[in-house]
Amino acid sequence: MPDLSPDYAPDLEWMLQSGQVPPELLLEALIAEYYPAVFRLAFAILDNRRAARKTADQVFVRSLLEAHRYQADEGSEAWLFRIALDACHNAHNKLELRRKFLSDIPFLTNLNLLGETLPENELDAEIWLALDRLEADLRQAVIMRLVMDWPPARIQALTGNDSASISSAINHIRADLQKRPPLAQSIQAPTRLSDTDEFAATLKASLEKRWPPLVFNPADEKKTLARLSRRAGLMQRHRQRLVYALEVGLIVLVILFGMGTAWGLNVFGGEQPT
Repeated sequence: MPDLSPDYAPDLEWMLQSGQVPPELLLEALIAEYYPAVFRLAFAILDNRRAARKTADQVFVRSLLEAHRYQADEGSEAWLFRIALDACHNAHNKLELRRKFLSDIPFLTNLNLLGETLPENELDAEIWLALDRLEADLRQAVIMRLVMDWPPARIQALTGNDSASISSAINHIRADLQKRPPLAQSIQAPTRLSDTDEFAATLKASLEKRWPPLVFNPADEKKTLARLSRRAGLMQRHRQRLVYALEVGLIVLVILFGMGTAWGLNVFGGEQPT
């Protein structure tokens, strides 16, 4: 994926800051610029295409409904991907609960519940397993660096993982592979910086096969916009009904409080007999 310095950025900044843009136009601009990247990030973190699609949809609906909270000093990209990471975190927790539940069912224990893409060879299989053995935050940082092609500064701003921690995670994957006898000769310990770069390139190529870019043509973009516009409209109407119900409830409480106060004054506040 190319570096995320979007052509839409100035327009999106204005759209988000002005608050005067029709919601569908804002949603269209966000989808056109960011949907493939958000989907790929969700797919890599969740390793489940259906969950990634659902999560990506949630990100854009939520971003549209929360556009009024946008802070200009953060920037549209960081703002959107903070929403995306939060949505991925919630979805990952739900998936882990589901996977744990299914793993406890005897006749499902042999099913592949952890991923959808099959490795092409033993090296790919071992690389994917080594990545999955990393701690969740480091795994996520490696995905952002190698799959999403994000610079370390952006990753650190979003997750707190700096360049050194990412390099350490990549070297940890290399060390993990060197423990596998069939791969020990092909994965040598680095003696030069170029060796580390070469291994990172091998790692990147393997992970891109696991989570390839989303094919997102104009027809797909149009369908996505229609689907999310309907969903956002339904959620907006639900919020409006909820706000209306809360307002009515508050008015009723105020009226009841006023009536109760008047009754109390009438009963207990009259002139006492001498």
